[in-house]
Amino acid sequence: MEKISVVREMELAPTHVVECRETARSQGRRAAKAFEAGDLVRLRRGFYVPTAEWIDAQQIVRFLWAAYAAQRAVPGLVFAGETALVLQGFDTVVAPRTLDVVDGLAGHVGRRDSTFAVPEACRPLADRLRPPPPVRGRAVACPAGGIEVHHGFRTLPTEPALVGALGDARFARALTLADSVQRSRPSTPLFRDDVLAALIEALPYPIRQRRAVTVLSAASAASESPGESISRAIMLAAGFPVPELQVEFAYGPHRVDRVDFYWPELGLVGEFDGMGKYTDPGMLRGRSVEEVLREERERTRRLEARGLRVIRWDWPVIMDPSEFIGLLMAAGLRPGDPLPDVVL
Repeated sequence: MEKISVVREMELAPTHVVECRETARSQGRRAAKAFEAGDLVRLRRGFYVPTAEWIDAQQIVRFLWAAYAAQRAVPGLVFAGETALVLQGFDTVVAPRTLDVVDGLAGHVGRRDSTFAVPEACRPLADRLRPPPPVRGRAVACPAGGIEVHHGFRTLPTEPALVGALGDARFARALTLADSVQRSRPSTPLFRDDVLAALIEALPYPIRQRRAVTVLSAASAASESPGESISRAIMLAAGFPVPELQVEFAYGPHRVDRVDFYWPELGLVGEFDGMGKYTDPGMLRGRSVEEVLREERERTRRLEARGLRVIRWDWPVIMDPSEFIGLLMAAGLRPGDPLPDVVL
């Protein structure tokens, strides 16, 4: 599980969705026949995706196709909450569970019935043809003149979208979003933002307000990836000592080893190993996987030569918080009082 190039997929979304306007009856008949033959799945009336592409697509891509079809089908639709943040290009690990839209522009508050349909010919493949997230209406106000457009998607501005997401999302997911927003504006801590503070005060329930404040207070621009954000969320929720982030240890002229997490009182370094460093061309920078692994081993030896201990973990570990907590405790860290009101 890695951060996905959402921006690139947003730009490609229209090229994969087959749109059949009611005025183009011949096109609609062809699409209906292709659907009956099993060549297309239907996102909603008049919008299809080739079945083979739907089967191969990642969850986030299916989410974007569904968002594109929803916006094309409902004039004036505005996305809200976590959906809006993802469509603005902020980091996510997995696609949002719902397509959140501003209430009043697509019906009543709450989840809508699914418009997704699979042809009878594809029933044996049902387990590989899972539907996209359902549309959910949100009782939020659209700021006057404040609707933004990102890659063709109409969204709430970042501030109301973020506060709406923080009130709903579990802590690890919310902190991933908040860290990503904080990286986009590193000079001003989110918890000091007057606009965000006013929006939080307007949230309907005190527990939602407290959760939003907790997340914004913990947000850090130094958390560089969703994996690091989720790791930190587990640490904070369990009450572990807060580590320093992205600490640099100099070696040689103008060269440093930068570490994800550092607990100086224990001489302990923590490293999250995401798959991006081995698969993302931008992170590989022309190096082979073998070269990256060799550099990682050399880096670890340099840190250990300083008397530091190094622990590492990956996605499977943080997907099981109890396993991750056990790893931290085995390294000498001790949990304290857990954060109140948060659910991982």
